[in-house]
Amino acid sequence: MEYCSTKQISTFVLALIGFSILVFFIEEYTEESEMNSEMEMKKAFYKTEHGGTTGKLEKVVTEYPAEECWKHEPFEVVTQCAPCKDFEIKAIKAGHCLKTGYFDRVNCSKSSTTVLRPCPSPKQSRRHEFYLFYVVNAAILIVSFLSTTQRKAQLERAVYMRLPQHF
Repeated sequence: MEYCSTKQISTFVLALIGFSILVFFIEEYTEESEMNSEMEMKKAFYKTEHGGTTGKLEKVVTEYPAEECWKHEPFEVVTQCAPCKDFEIKAIKAGHCLKTGYFDRVNCSKSSTTVLRPCPSPKQSRRHEFYLFYVVNAAILIVSFLSTTQRKAQLERAVYMRLPQHF
């Protein structure tokens, strides 16, 4: 740190911020692809489990449970990321509330049923986490910059004080 210039340190800090943002987007992409692969595995399981049906109507009815219609057909979100009540989480242990504590009310188009599904992640908490991450990084940036400039000033004073001793 003693031999780095302000330009080098600021470049390093900007690179760290860039990598942090890159990691954030990569994490979002992998999370989405994991959810898609999990959905594909569930579809394959239901096809092997209920594979011997005949007729188009029977296949739609028996291929998957009615509460999972949103995975297999077009749907419309009626209520988005609503918080579950404590009663639903603790007493009933509702499947749509156990993972995140939030749920979506979904209306499936083909079967015209309304079901509840777990909300992947509440948008407000994600946004809050990102802003918290951003603020912490900004604070670390400011503290690092101030400590670096202070240390550089100390070293320059020490060099300046040693200079007269050599003459």
